[in-house]
Order: sequence, then structure tokens, then C-alpha cells
Amino acid sequence: VELIKVSLIIEAYEKIHFPIDLPDLIEVIELRMYEMKLNQTALAKLLGSSTSRISEYLNRKREFPLDIAKKIHLKLNIDSDIILQ
Repeated sequence: VELIKVSLIIEAYEKIHFPIDLPDLIEVIELRMYEMKLNQTALAKLLGSSTSRISEYLNRKREFPLDIAKKIHLKLNIDSDIILQ
């Protein structure tokens, strides 16, 4: 019981003083591309988009539209909280 109390106090302290932000979506996509051995062309095919449009998304020149965001969640298995941040 004492250990549980102490761990709860530590957890609360860490949330206040050392919060962990969500990772950057582009970095997560690039990591997943590396893990899945995908280049931009393969990613474009997987998401049903053009290579040039994927390049614009990854270079932050365009925002991801909702349909592509949904495909990122489903096909790359990226948490929706990261996508919607």
C-alpha cells in the first residue's frame, strides 16, 4: 500500500514537472516508413495519393486532409492523437 502511494505521488510530480509531449507527426511517419521499408512512392501508393502530394505533406507545405489522415491511422498504425494534434 505504501509503495502504491509513493508511486502515485511520483507519477503526479512527473506529469507536472516533466510532461512528455506527443511526437511530431512527420517524424513518426518517417520512422514508420523506415520500419516498413517504404519510400515516398510506395507510401503514395499505400495512401492512394500522388508522390508529389506526399512530398508536400512531408515537407510541411500542405496539411494532411482528413481522408489521408484516416489512411495514415489505419495503414501505418499511427495513433490518432498524434495525427490530430
